[in-house]
Amino acid sequence: MLDGAPLGSTLNVDQAQTKTLQLSAKVYPDGALQEMQWTSTASGVARVDEDGLVTLVKPGVTVIKAATKDGSRLTAQVTLNVTYVDSAGKLTLTAGEMPEIGLQPGQKVQIGWDAKDAVKVIDNDKDENHK
Repeated sequence: MLDGAPLGSTLNVDQAQTKTLQLSAKVYPDGALQEMQWTSTASGVARVDEDGLVTLVKPGVTVIKAATKDGSRLTAQVTLNVTYVDSAGKLTLTAGEMPEIGLQPGQKVQIGWDAKDAVKVIDNDKDENHK
C-alpha cells in the first residue's frame, strides 16, 4: 500500500517530484504478525528500509518486495519504474541508458523510438537509427 491505498503490480515514479515513498503491507487475518522484511532487487535504483520507506536513487527499474517474518512465506511486491523529468519537462538519461550515438558535449538533438525499439535520432543534419 502507498499512503493507505492498494497498489497495482507496477508503479511509475518521477524522481524529480518524489524522493521517497512510504510503503506498507497488511497481513490477514487481523491478529496475524505484521512484521515484514523489505528488499529491493536494485538498490542502486531505490533502497528500502526495515519500515518500508523507499528512497529513490536514480532512474531505472527495481522490484520492492515485502515478505512476512512469521515463517508463512507470504510476499507482496511492486515493480517501480523510476524516471527523472527535469523542470524543463525533459527526460534526463545517463550514458549507460543510451546506445552510442556520437553526440558531442552540449549538442542538442531530438530522440525517439521506432517500432523496433531502436533509438531514432532526429537532427538537422542527420536522421539515423541506433540499437
